[in-house]
Amino acid sequence: MGLIKTKLELFDLQEKVDRVLNDPKQAFTLTSCGASESRTGRLDAKVLALQLKLDQLKRATLQCHAEVNQIREKARKIKTDTATAAKSTAALRKSFTNEKNMRIQHERESIITFEKTYMDLFQQTLPLQSACCESLLDLFLLKKKRRKTHDYDVVLAFNTIPEFLKLGHYPVAVINAGIERLSYFIVLLASYLGVHLPYTIYLPTKSFAYVRIGPLLKELYLGHSVKTTMRTTPREFHNYCGSLAMVALNVAFVAARIGVVNLGFESITRPNFLVAQLYLKLESYIKHGKQVQVHAVSLATDTELIKDHFISSIDVDLNGHSAEWNIVEAPEDLHQAQS
Repeated sequence: MGLIKTKLELFDLQEKVDRVLNDPKQAFTLTSCGASESRTGRLDAKVLALQLKLDQLKRATLQCHAEVNQIREKARKIKTDTATAAKSTAALRKSFTNEKNMRIQHERESIITFEKTYMDLFQQTLPLQSACCESLLDLFLLKKKRRKTHDYDVVLAFNTIPEFLKLGHYPVAVINAGIERLSYFIVLLASYLGVHLPYTIYLPTKSFAYVRIGPLLKELYLGHSVKTTMRTTPREFHNYCGSLAMVALNVAFVAARIGVVNLGFESITRPNFLVAQLYLKLESYIKHGKQVQVHAVSLATDTELIKDHFISSIDVDLNGHSAEWNIVEAPEDLHQAQS
């Protein structure tokens, strides 16, 4: 716009100057002076001033043209750089897409190869797996021992597996030995079947004399009777019931993997009877000469709910009332989902 305005002023001045130069008589129309020498001198001065202004405007016009050319040159350079960048971006995108597709294809082929190798190895290990399970059953004999009531206890490898809901009726030594024996059995069986337990069990070592479980490495060991522990160190009892809940879920998970069905909340919270069903299911496979079938399952579980159920049930069983804990009922919607 400045350039256009300057050009209009230049054009107007140029027209006036041309008129004066071509016809001096026109100068009288541009001034208020009459025809005399003094007026002619002022006219010449006026013309000179107009000529100087015209020269200034011409220089300004040339500078504007130069600046416009610079701007146009920069615009052309920006357009060229943009086009080059667009081409480079398109080339990079194409290269990235090709690389990604190649990597995806390579990974798919690697997965297929790995799965084939795994299945081949798995098929080769099936006879060994069955032999290990059979040796495990021979080592961990299953029996039942009748109580004074009509109920009975499950005995695994000559150790009584206490019923978790009535834990207060068992001596401390029986509880510790039974939980440890159950842990050994589940860990060995899971390793033979290639099953990853929901809660890792750490068996005794030279550094740690007791079984530990879970990410916090909680000890599965009682130093005093259940009743004494409940009264003197309730927090310890609370944590111990949490560890028992992890053990119960591990037993239920392995049982579900080898095809034991009807794993409701009641079955999960009674791992002594559930491990007996698991044992008999495994024995049935071996007796009939079948490979142990490991199923893909999803077990709906809630560790806190099971822990609270153990706490309230043991408290009611020992004290006959729920002075400290509210009774946790078995939920109807907590059950096994198999896929």
